[in-house]
Amino acid sequence: TESEVEGPDPAYDFDRTRFEWDGVTVAVGGADNLASIFITAPKSGDVVLAAPNGVTVDTSADDALTAGAIDVGISSDGDTVSDFFTMNPLDVAGTSSLFQPDTVGSQFVFVELGDGKVTSIHAPGDDFSDL
Repeated sequence: TESEVEGPDPAYDFDRTRFEWDGVTVAVGGADNLASIFITAPKSGDVVLAAPNGVTVDTSADDALTAGAIDVGISSDGDTVSDFFTMNPLDVAGTSSLFQPDTVGSQFVFVELGDGKVTSIHAPGDDFSDL
């Protein structure tokens, strides 16, 4: 399915097109003319949807950590369980991290968690932009 991406605020011009298949969404275009991917299922048809280290939706949090995911220690409800992990971070010169002041920002694979397992995988994620 193909559709236009609507931004959260009319002040932002996303100018992106979204393509959707079972368990995966890809958005392309915009000022950067890059693609982003959002995975919500372990497979689309017979194709396994995995991060470079093999992590898929439904992978346990412990197995994701064993595979190299990084627990950033952020919990929206104040408990000790993280809401997300990052994987495969790359420093981005000329940026500053919003989470770790005085450090360079990074791009990464963003892994969302719920009930002790991976619920979605997004790429690219970053810690230097607010949208």
